Amino acid sequence: MANSQIRKRKKVVLSDDELLVKDLMEDFITEKKADGRSEKTLESYRGSFNKFLNYFGENMTIGAITRNSMYKYKGHLVSLEELSVQSVNHYLREIRAFV
Repeated sequence: MANSQIRKRKKVVLSDDELLVKDLMEDFITEKKADGRSEKTLESYRGSFNKFLNYFGENMTIGAITRNSMYKYKGHLVSLEELSVQSVNHYLREIRAFV
């Protein structure tokens, strides 16, 4: 092939701060499925992750997850969604497994 016909692909490298949480969460679920987790467990992860992304937005980057943002999310679960302590801890535990 002539040089003019060769296309070089530019490798796009994203920093950790630019990686989307929703993409990383799907990777996490794929990994857990490969590890043999039950479908019920995977659905539980999906539910927790969807609730998390509904609060923060689909375009949240992994760099935006901070201790402070998690406290705000916990406050949201407790006050606005009026969830029990057990439910709040369940959601946070699954998010911590991902982070």
